[in-house]
Amino acid sequence: MGLEIFSDIALDDIVVSDLVGAITGNFEFVNLTVNKSGGNVVLASAVEMDGALTLTSGDIDASAFDLTLSTNATASAGSDASHVIGTMVKTTAAISKFTFPLGDGTYYKSIAITPSTGTSNVWTAQYNNTAHPTPGDQTSGLDDSGTNGTTTSGDIDHISTYEWWDLDNGGSSETAIIEMAWVSQNAVSVYADLRIAHFDGTDWDKIPNNAPSGDNTAGTLTSSSAVSSFSPFTLGSSSSTNVLPIELVSFTGEKKDNRNILNWTTASEINNAYFTVEKSYNGIDFEWVGTQEGSSPSTQIINYSLSDYNILETLNYYRLKQTDFDGKFEYSKTISIDNRVDNSFKEIIGRTNLLGQEVDEFYNGIVIVRYKDGTSQKFYQFK
Repeated sequence: MGLEIFSDIALDDIVVSDLVGAITGNFEFVNLTVNKSGGNVVLASAVEMDGALTLTSGDIDASAFDLTLSTNATASAGSDASHVIGTMVKTTAAISKFTFPLGDGTYYKSIAITPSTGTSNVWTAQYNNTAHPTPGDQTSGLDDSGTNGTTTSGDIDHISTYEWWDLDNGGSSETAIIEMAWVSQNAVSVYADLRIAHFDGTDWDKIPNNAPSGDNTAGTLTSSSAVSSFSPFTLGSSSSTNVLPIELVSFTGEKKDNRNILNWTTASEINNAYFTVEKSYNGIDFEWVGTQEGSSPSTQIINYSLSDYNILETLNYYRLKQTDFDGKFEYSKTISIDNRVDNSFKEIIGRTNLLGQEVDEFYNGIVIVRYKDGTSQKFYQFK
């Protein structure tokens, strides 16, 4: 099948993978409104847009396949209720600001660019709700090591061990003003001390920024001049007062033998009473699996694990509920474990990073795996 073009498609309780999975060629939307009451809109192949992306309710999961916005495409502001998980690509020749409406499935964490010239360029952005896998050179002998053990430069006391943004200019010489957001879950107490931190391969450098706009609850940081060196960015603090890591660092699951193992990690716990693991077979209706007491108060990295032996041979969805001592609670993003019986074997013929360079199974970062049957899959690999 050739190029499929759909104009003014509104998705309401329709799973995008049901549509895209049946299309063998390119797939393109003109205008797309995501208004999905339950679950995510999952891309089963690369999708390109030429018109307006409107995010109302439900997330677009672009973890395996990119969501690309062409030169004329626009994107509405996202929210906790609706944003893009995974990788977004934007082609632009404009010098106006473009905001990538990214998030982790629970929280909206945008990053924006304002290119310096009118030269057409391809930008790629991704938000990651984990600590960066290479926090810095711990043996360089520098005397400016941050309080969390990460080597920093400038007036950065420490960086966030909860999140980082991957922003790439396609290897061009294009520069841009960048803007990053913080939210209440970042536990900011002195927002004026926030900084933009950039990893240069050795340490985390301060990117000069304008005065932060907002308050301790939420706001944005904007670089004071155009940035020319890209790759990882995260939030930094010039003082030790800003916690930056929020409580839940990650929540993952894996199948092993006759059980599913749920793992989660916290970076800090304040007023945390206990965790509850819940399961669903449709991603909407959840039931209790197990409970574990928290470790509050704590400012250390703590790992938890719980096994579910009562599993069915289907997609099993899980979420983590964190309950405070005062009874308040919040949920993590929903993850899935595929327990369907599959007797097929897909032979791997190669691995590359986002630059097309060959890598091995020990590479840390985003990897595109190519299979012998002609298919490919993109995922974050950390060894």
